[in-house]
Amino acid sequence: MKIIIHDDQYISFPFELKDAFREAFPNAKWNPTRREWKVVKGAKQRLKDWVKEVEASGLLQEMLDQETARLSEEEVLRLQIRLSKLKYDITCEEDAAERAAEAKTRAEQLKEQLAGLEQQLRTRKEARSQAEAKKAKAKAEVMVILQDVADVDEIECLRMGMKSDWRSIKAVNKDRFEEKQNRLREIRDDLETVGLYSEALSRAISANYNRRDRDLPDLSVELEFELDE
Repeated sequence: MKIIIHDDQYISFPFELKDAFREAFPNAKWNPTRREWKVVKGAKQRLKDWVKEVEASGLLQEMLDQETARLSEEEVLRLQIRLSKLKYDITCEEDAAERAAEAKTRAEQLKEQLAGLEQQLRTRKEARSQAEAKKAKAKAEVMVILQDVADVDEIECLRMGMKSDWRSIKAVNKDRFEEKQNRLREIRDDLETVGLYSEALSRAISANYNRRDRDLPDLSVELEFELDE
């Protein structure tokens, strides 16, 4: 908030004094290059007097006070905006920290669940492995016993023969069908004496020649043997 005179003719001052200056110096010209006002020659002393008059009026101080107040209000506003932003940033950080803590807790819970499931899986694998080993052992024992009692190839041949007998409904085919069943009964009885049982064998023996539509699938059941406990 200053008034400056250059070369006795040029003067610069706050924009708020423009109207007062133009009233005192109506013939003054604006110099856009120097960005100053130029008064006519011979007005040097009057220009100085005008400056002294303005300075003595306290107008410059009043304008300075107003500018200072305006700047203070702007500074307060900037500080308020900055404070609001900091509060917002702090809230965001707190929320992010809370979410991170929740995620950490959830991750720890999932790790515990995963560890439990992995243990269950290991236990079940071990149980399955033991069951398979037990089954394999039992099967081996069954096969040792079976070799001395029955011929698996003979049983399969008899079952296939029964299927062939079903291809045409004839009395002779029924006789052959029942002959094969009788032989399978003998084999089953022999197996029972050593404690062996076969679901497939029992189904073949129970098949009804007159119910091919119902019993044919029974002759395709996988042939397996187990110890009759």
